[in-house]
This record gives sequence, C-alpha cells and structure tokens, in this order.
Amino acid sequence: MASVDPKSAMVDVAERLLGTQGVDALSMRDVANIAGQRNTSAVQYHFGGRDQLLIEVFRRRMVAIAEDRRAFLATIDAAGRGRELRALVEASIVPFASSVSRSVDGANYAEFIVRLLPTVDYFGSDLDSPGNVNREIHQRLVSSLTHLTENQAAERVEMMFTMAFSAIALHLKRGALGIGSASATFDDYVEHVLVVAVAALSAGQSV
Repeated sequence: MASVDPKSAMVDVAERLLGTQGVDALSMRDVANIAGQRNTSAVQYHFGGRDQLLIEVFRRRMVAIAEDRRAFLATIDAAGRGRELRALVEASIVPFASSVSRSVDGANYAEFIVRLLPTVDYFGSDLDSPGNVNREIHQRLVSSLTHLTENQAAERVEMMFTMAFSAIALHLKRGALGIGSASATFDDYVEHVLVVAVAALSAGQSV
C-alpha cells in the first residue's frame, strides 16, 4: 500500500477541520495528530508555520473555484455573452457561491476564504486554472466599465469582489447561527448579490 504524503494528509485534515471549527479554533497539534504525524511540530516542519498551511488549503479551494470559473466563462462565450457585464459578474461570483454552499459547513469556508483573500496574489498562477481565468474575467470587467477611467474601473471591480464575497460569507454565517434572512433561499440571496454587484459597477464616479 502506498504511503500517504504527510503534507497532503495535513492539508486534507486542515481543510476538514476548518469546515467544522473555523479559522480561529484550528489547532496545529490536532492537524498533526489526526494526519498521523507523531511529531506535534510537523506543521512547522513541513509548511514553516500555521499561516503557510492555511495558504495551502486556500490554494486548493481557489484552484477548484478557478476551474469552475473557466467552465462558466466558456459557457457564456459560447452563448455570445462573454462581454456582458451581468454575465461576467456571474462568472466571478456564482462559482464561489456554489463552492461554499456545497461544503458541509460552507459558513466557515466562506469566512476563511474572505479572510485570506487580502493576503495572497489573487491573480497568481498558483491560484488560477490554466489560462489564468481570474485575470481574464477581471480584465473583461474592467474593459466593460467604459464610463470610468481604467484605474477607477479596476478599483471598482476590486470593491465589487470584496463586497460580494463578504456578503455571501456573512449570509452563511448568520444562517449557521440561526439568524434569519429576508431571502427565501441561498440562491435568492446570491441573485440579490448579483443585482447589487452589477448596480455598483454601473454607478457613475462621484469624484
């Protein structure tokens, strides 16, 4: 029987524990023990510390989301909608929403992704699918905002991403805590986020 790579095993365990415990409660000792590592400093040895392990879990998640975005982009391109603002917003947000909603505890995963996003290169090749789909969607969005300068458009798109992902994470967290929402379903809430995102991108520049 082939031996399991300890680094891969610890990433698997950390991802599972993040889903049930959240970022703040994640114990590196528990990760090492559950992954079958006798040395409780195994995370430090293999990853250099807690932060790097979290980035590895984040990378795995984001690569999968990028692959879904690539498929989504291919679909809207085939339908002749590859330059439409609404379609591009969907390509940005829907794969993220689908990914976290499919998780056993999507609230913790969504919160985890939102918390780590500011610390990584979102357009880096290690977080993207072949073809650099994150950058492709971002560039198309920027190009579609012809009422703004290029710098304003890039800043607006970044704001939209932050707002949309944070809103979805907040909605899932509130749901996990039993706090109600005006939206009947998660899909209804995501649709509301899409509408708000398009409106935010379309708004004029006040300065």
